[in-house]
Amino acid sequence: MIHDLPGNIAALVPLDHGPAAIYRYSAFGEEKVDGIISPWRFSSKRRDAGTGLVSYGRRYYMPMFGRWLTPDPASICVSFF
Repeated sequence: MIHDLPGNIAALVPLDHGPAAIYRYSAFGEEKVDGIISPWRFSSKRRDAGTGLVSYGRRYYMPMFGRWLTPDPASICVSFF
């Protein structure tokens, strides 16, 4: 697995010396894949094949729209005194 500077998976190199899979991303996470499909992609996070959403643990990101499905959970718990 080879990462680029922002931390995205840029390539998967198989151990059997087969062709490498190359991953390219837009600024918002839209991707172009050449080769093997892996669930680990943009921001080195897991992508759901059925929905196309990227899982960040407590919330999901939609690369096709450049938007989150839910608000940031850390900002919900903040109370002001």
